[in-house]
Amino acid sequence: MNRMLAQAFKSSIFSIAFIGLICPAMAQLTPAQQQAIDVQTGTASPGRDVRSQQDKFLPRVEPRVEVQKLQIQSAPLGAEGIIFELKNIVLSGVSVYPESILGAVYADKVETIISLADLYDIASTLSRKYRNDGYILTQVVVPPQTIEDGVARLQVIEGTIDTIEIRGSHEPSMDLVRNYATRIKIKNALNTNDLERALLLINDLPGISARGILNPSPTKAGAADLIIIIERKAYDAQIGIDNHGTRYLGPVQLSAYGSTNSALGQNERITAQFVNAGIEERFHELLYGALTYEQPVWTYGSTVTLGFRHTNTNPGFNLKQFDVEGWSTNMSAEFMHPFIRSRARNLNGRIRFDHNNITTKNNIPVDPTRKDRVRALRLGGTLETIDHFLGVGYNILDAEFSKGLGILGANNEGDLDMSRPAADPSFEKMTAEIQRLQRVTSEVNLLLATKGQISNKALLSSEEFGVGGLEYGRGYDSSEIIGERGLSGKVELQWNEPHKFSILDDYQLYSFYDAGTVWNEDATTSAEKRDTITSAGLGIRADFSKTTTAGFMLAFPLNREPQTDNNKSPRVYINLYHRF
Repeated sequence: MNRMLAQAFKSSIFSIAFIGLICPAMAQLTPAQQQAIDVQTGTASPGRDVRSQQDKFLPRVEPRVEVQKLQIQSAPLGAEGIIFELKNIVLSGVSVYPESILGAVYADKVETIISLADLYDIASTLSRKYRNDGYILTQVVVPPQTIEDGVARLQVIEGTIDTIEIRGSHEPSMDLVRNYATRIKIKNALNTNDLERALLLINDLPGISARGILNPSPTKAGAADLIIIIERKAYDAQIGIDNHGTRYLGPVQLSAYGSTNSALGQNERITAQFVNAGIEERFHELLYGALTYEQPVWTYGSTVTLGFRHTNTNPGFNLKQFDVEGWSTNMSAEFMHPFIRSRARNLNGRIRFDHNNITTKNNIPVDPTRKDRVRALRLGGTLETIDHFLGVGYNILDAEFSKGLGILGANNEGDLDMSRPAADPSFEKMTAEIQRLQRVTSEVNLLLATKGQISNKALLSSEEFGVGGLEYGRGYDSSEIIGERGLSGKVELQWNEPHKFSILDDYQLYSFYDAGTVWNEDATTSAEKRDTITSAGLGIRADFSKTTTAGFMLAFPLNREPQTDNNKSPRVYINLYHRF
């Protein structure tokens, strides 16, 4: 114990001496130098995520299922004239429901005088209940019988899948498609939920488009044959140009994206992405490259994704004089499983490990190099739903818990060369986002969204919550303000194609207001603990064709000047993308 106290005392003396040495130098920092130190771990940090944000409301593939119309059994001629007192109905062939559930459908007819035609109506009503509950192949029929003592019999034919045929592709990777489809046959009666899940998961496989056809089985009564028609796109690619970067890293960005779908025959997706920014001045203000490998694994719909991402930054504008440079390398492994997969509701769970190395340096003697070594385990999930409250509404809830780990060369608490020396590398934080797209009319939508983060410890720069950029705070640079805790929100009114234009396939006008606030744990004064930005604007999203899209946005900073401008002049954003 005495040895530990002595070591702690020596460490404290060293820290006090070190602070005494650097404080005079820090006092001589110019405002420009202080800004360079702050910005290199904020807006211009290579550790901030530079990947473009995807539209969360892109429609997910809905499988087409063609079902031959089943013939409903009709009552024979003269059935209205055959009268009897119904004492009971005996149902045979039932496995889906307990007898009490089906008995409630016709309970009001028991102990009453009915006709044979009424008995056929009861059978039809039971058939409709099955089908309304998703059992689209099931029929309830009146078999030939002699009704004695008021007891009638009904036969329930719970339709099943007899055979499954895969058409359109004969590659070995179709074995996984067959495995997914075979899951439908496990249960006795076919339900649309099971069929829908299987077809959606097949459509989720890289490059696959699938539709199903159900035909009555020629060999098995009450069963159907399922034909799944497969089309596979060998690759996906996109190129683009936009001015969504900052004056430090951009603003003009060139991007390219490409992925191969099952090139190795394992239903895998291999994706490469490249972004270059700063072409007006130094061409290499930002260089970003990413390579990911996504592989379906043993469980139903599960995937494993391995990723490698590298970023180089050489910020321009007023940081050039300080020779600010940055490097970020991220390696990740993620497991994802779809617990619920349907057209109306989806629930995905994920667990991810991140290995991040982030380095920034400059020519300021007081603060030449910062090194962050983040090892984090993240557990999260995404829920998507459709409801009809006040009209059709599309909802997304995403939540993720992150825990810093002191393994594999991670920073130690107290390291003085971290982006934020007060940060705890063994952090805990929670991030969540909720979005709702409400259909107001056939042409007008209202988007409401909020995103936030909580943490009770000081965080390294790459783990802080940022506000600013294309998600929230569109009148400001990406991550204009950052902090341990944050809350942002936006309201966007969308007007879909108010007038037709022959040059456009489709377009959307929109206006927005957004705001965000962050709180910092290690702020030196109370005035620095909280920071807020607000902005508003309008724009257009346009589709020139199914493969070419463009956008224009005018965004107004409202409550403060952006850090790279000396005024609140509106910002103009333009983008153009083409998919192959």
